[in-house]
Amino acid sequence: MKVAIIMNGLAGSGKDYLGARFAEREHGLHMEFKQHLRLDTARHYDVDIGEFLYRAKDADLKDSVWDLTGETPRNMLIHVSQNVVRPRFGLDYYGGLAARDMMRIEKSLFVVTDGGFLSELEPVSKAVDLVIVVRLTSDTYRYVYDSRGLLDLDGYPYSNTHLVQWHNDKTSGSAESFCRRLKNLVIDLAGIG
Repeated sequence: MKVAIIMNGLAGSGKDYLGARFAEREHGLHMEFKQHLRLDTARHYDVDIGEFLYRAKDADLKDSVWDLTGETPRNMLIHVSQNVVRPRFGLDYYGGLAARDMMRIEKSLFVVTDGGFLSELEPVSKAVDLVIVVRLTSDTYRYVYDSRGLLDLDGYPYSNTHLVQWHNDKTSGSAESFCRRLKNLVIDLAGIG
């Protein structure tokens, strides 16, 4: 059985940290929809891929103007996604690439830490047996402009896809506690307990 956990939440909600910890603890593969977008963006702007990846992943640098381009890496990513790739290849393009990778890779657990578009979720719902969208909220999030949002599955047509709300107030338990509770949820929803 292939299971995809899609972490969804605002910046600072803990989705990257908690998702990476769960993937590591359960021997899954930590993924991001934007892993291919980062490469496409570096190519589009004709900048060094290594330097761009460093700037795009760094919490401070991704929102700082890069002298070389006159834009922030975050805005560069948004521009390429919304104005270059999506109009040409469709709204589900990066979700389709992630779904393709999930079908090809010999793993049973995938943890995607940047879910925020239903159009990217749909190919994943078609490719795996069970999808759990973990919508994280936090009292400590920091608002920055992001084209992604909190996912709402009302009317979503795939019955293998479930939404759970999780409030990460940093006092509700450790990352280990989160991982144990999420593993129990996966076991319950997969019917393998």
